[in-house]
Amino acid sequence: MSDIRVDTISAANGTDPVTLTKQSAAKAWLDANNDATLNDSFNISSGTDNGTGNYTHTLTNAMSGIYYSQQCTVKAAELSGTRDLAKVATAISVTVFARADSYSAQDQVVFETVHGDLA
Repeated sequence: MSDIRVDTISAANGTDPVTLTKQSAAKAWLDANNDATLNDSFNISSGTDNGTGNYTHTLTNAMSGIYYSQQCTVKAAELSGTRDLAKVATAISVTVFARADSYSAQDQVVFETVHGDLA
C-alpha cells in the first residue's frame, strides 16, 4: 500500500481550491460565543452581534445563491428548555435568531454548518 503525503492540495493553477465532485463536504462551519465572536471557524470571516439572540456571520467565500442548507444548534449548557432558531441565508452571510421557550430573544453560544455550492 502507498501513502500520499502533502501539505497543500490546490487546483491546476496552483492557487484555487480543489473542486469537490460527487461529495458534499461542509462549505462553512463555526463555533461562536453569545456575542458573535468566533471561537473557531472555516470559511467564516467575521461575526456581528445584531442584538439579543441575533447574529450574522459573513462567509469568506460566497455561496452560489440563497438555496443552501444551514444547520444551527446552541450549546447544551445554555439550555433551560426548547429553543427556536430561525435562520436567514444570503449568498454571503448566515443570520440566526435565537429564541427562548417564550419566543423572546435570548443570547446563545451558536454552532453552525453550511452545505451547498460555492459561487
